[in-house]
Amino acid sequence: MPAVSRRDRKLIFIDFTRTGKTNTYLSREGFELIDQGNLKIIRAGNGTRFLFLQYPDGNLRCAAIKEDANVTLNLLYAANGLALHGVVDSLGRSLTFNYGDEGIQSLTQTWIANAEGLTRTWAIK
Repeated sequence: MPAVSRRDRKLIFIDFTRTGKTNTYLSREGFELIDQGNLKIIRAGNGTRFLFLQYPDGNLRCAAIKEDANVTLNLLYAANGLALHGVVDSLGRSLTFNYGDEGIQSLTQTWIANAEGLTRTWAIK
């Protein structure tokens, strides 16, 4: 599994080795992989869990990142699973990627402040 090292920001590859538990693998970096078929869960040493789902094209995509402090980021994909459509956090804030013929055309952010729903869109030049 490719990852970015926190220490020097370089690309590293993480190898998992099967443990004695069914469908559970460990890496020397301290990551645990639980293989549940179409769902793969990777747990980091700090308790953060990365949930990967298999999409119709056969590829795995990160669907959620959950921290122990009940903080969650949900990653939303287009119906075909090919494009990231948006991100929603556990506080209800969202970021939506608006696509056009040449990729992302704008980003729309929504959030609540002072009991009022707010929206802002940024165009990509």
